[in-house]
Amino acid sequence: MAHLRPSDLEKALTKKIKAQVLDAAITAMEADLPDHAEDCILRAATFTLQDVDAITEPLAHPLRSIVRKLIQRNPEDRYQSAADVGADLRAGLASLGEPYGPKEALEEVLISLAGASTSRGVLGPTNESQLPPAMVAEEDIITERGTPP
Repeated sequence: MAHLRPSDLEKALTKKIKAQVLDAAITAMEADLPDHAEDCILRAATFTLQDVDAITEPLAHPLRSIVRKLIQRNPEDRYQSAADVGADLRAGLASLGEPYGPKEALEEVLISLAGASTSRGVLGPTNESQLPPAMVAEEDIITERGTPP
């Protein structure tokens, strides 16, 4: 699917899906998303079940089936609650046969924090002129109830 041009992808859309893609593209423009967001929206709208299967094939079995269910196009085919996702994730972890509890979760968090601390200076802006224009300024923060910014 990556080799198809947007005009080819658009031909595969129904009127209903075309309207949804247009709404999403307008939202992306209003949100000032990168230029490639429109292409991503169009490609997401044209994914087939076979595309999803191919993309998720490299994942380990428990995770593969969970991700496939999460990204189904039809809402009725997706998880209906976060609790359902959590239950399948726990069952998937249990099926792998390795313990994963509070101790393992804490170890993961500590590793992530250590990695984030080391990367902080590399990934963040180095001066105020590099901050995105939509950042909240100090004068935008309301500190008292009923006080306009």
